[in-house]
Amino acid sequence: MRNLEITSHLLLILLTLFGVQLLLGKKASFPYGVIMGLSPVAIGVVVLFSEVVQGAVLMALLSTAHRIRWLSRLRQRLIVDEERLKQSRWWRRFHNMKRLSIVVVVSTPLAGGIWTGTILWHLFGLKKLDAVVLLGIGSVIGCAIFVLSFIGIVNWIS
Repeated sequence: MRNLEITSHLLLILLTLFGVQLLLGKKASFPYGVIMGLSPVAIGVVVLFSEVVQGAVLMALLSTAHRIRWLSRLRQRLIVDEERLKQSRWWRRFHNMKRLSIVVVVSTPLAGGIWTGTILWHLFGLKKLDAVVLLGIGSVIGCAIFVLSFIGIVNWIS
């Protein structure tokens, strides 16, 4: 009976951690997980899984936006912003480094994350396989940075 209670408690913590990651990203999910008593490595695994799911859903939505009415309308409104973005100096910098910029944006803590990386993939017009690899590399690097940082913080505090 006690094992079932511990398992259901841990499952609840992992599900809420998954939700926090989906809504607020790594910057909120790591502190939440540590507060709930999870190890930074366990948090990193959940965050990495969550980012894979997010990336797949976002790629599917961006690829099929023309077929879904409300997404199509939203896309038409955003085209104006997209054209303005493509004239900015930041766009030129990112566009020159296409693949590297996706990895950097996804992996840099507190910068962009999987959402921004997926949108960059779509704007750059890269192949899906390229996106999966680049987003995956960026997610692994970003999670590793957070895991190592939180291991250091936890060891420093205790």
